[in-house]
Amino acid sequence: GKPVMIVIEFMENGALDAFLRKHDGQFTVIQLVGMLRGIAAGMRYLADMGYVHRDLAARNILVNSNLVCKVSDFGLS
Repeated sequence: GKPVMIVIEFMENGALDAFLRKHDGQFTVIQLVGMLRGIAAGMRYLADMGYVHRDLAARNILVNSNLVCKVSDFGLS
């Protein structure tokens, strides 16, 4: 068969769990709330589309250079 590729946005800061450990305590409340809003928006979109993530964890959230968080790892392997 034909190879399948998934192309996603580059998230400079990697996984949220490692990012939080690296920058422990260096975030303002406003920054943290913004990050949470990105996660909530992603989960809302999935729910609206009828999907359930089933493994939402900091290791499955990616962070870009603007501290925008996006849900990843949908178990497609």
